[in-house]
Amino acid sequence: MTDVFRNAITDRKELSYADVLPSSCLHVAFGIDARYVRGMAVTIASIVANNPDRDFVFHVFYGSIAEADFDRLDALARKLATTIILNLIDKTIFAGLATFGQYTHAIYNRLVISDNMKGVTPRILYLDADIVCLGDVSELAEMDLGDNIVAAVADVGRVADVQSAKLNLEHGRYFNSGMILIDIERWNAGGISNKALSILSARKSDLSFPDQDALNIALDGRVAIVDRKWNRLYDLGVMNEDIAAETVFLHYAAGTKPWFSWSFHPLKSHFMRYYSQSPWGGLPLDPPRDYKEMRALARGLIRQRCYCTGLGWYLRSLRKRLAKKFGCV
Repeated sequence: MTDVFRNAITDRKELSYADVLPSSCLHVAFGIDARYVRGMAVTIASIVANNPDRDFVFHVFYGSIAEADFDRLDALARKLATTIILNLIDKTIFAGLATFGQYTHAIYNRLVISDNMKGVTPRILYLDADIVCLGDVSELAEMDLGDNIVAAVADVGRVADVQSAKLNLEHGRYFNSGMILIDIERWNAGGISNKALSILSARKSDLSFPDQDALNIALDGRVAIVDRKWNRLYDLGVMNEDIAAETVFLHYAAGTKPWFSWSFHPLKSHFMRYYSQSPWGGLPLDPPRDYKEMRALARGLIRQRCYCTGLGWYLRSLRKRLAKKFGCV
């Protein structure tokens, strides 16, 4: 089955504007589709900005990217004097697997990373594309994994307890897969991608978070659990507290993303700092799609004393709600 992953890349483009790529550079990988390109761009820009003395190579494993975003990614690589390698995945290899909520088959793209990084780098840092870097990654990049295959952060609260019990994890530590530091050789030797794909195929209706659950099962007992500063999970929709000062990766987990126009959370500012300076900076944020999002946008605008615009969105939310209630949409 390894050949499936090795042959999954159907096209490759290298956007390289780095003068030199030293052997000490850190390789970072993403698995995305067209909807997460902007988020990934901010992740890349924030990593480079907060680590001026370190070189990076960014590997993007994608199923789709809008044509205009190829040009923007090229402009981003040029501006940051870095290297971005785009790897187009044959999406049919994941066609039969489950999806849920806002998550598409792109959640499985990470499974092709290690097989295609063999001989390129001994380890790679995988990141979700809704993360902002706030600090130095050196400690993580140079971390000793011991006999483990990966390093990751334990998931939080009830999710961790419920999933650990549900999946019958022998070692009882359920991790969030938004940040994974991977030892390539050990991952491949352990057949982790193959194991995860087999689990996903066999338990399509049994996994609450398919990709994450499958990796937790496949990697059970071979995970170095690291400090939460490396994957600070934050839900912009329900949380209000500030984050710890030592946070390095702020992960906008859950459904509300910082590129949504109806989110006015103070911690969105970390994302906007890099978004506004990126090739996407002149583009509007995502507009609201339903009456609840329209109402949230209205309330946020009114709190900012944009009364007329806020009232307009509030009236639109009422019309949308009534139309839905009486079956007009």
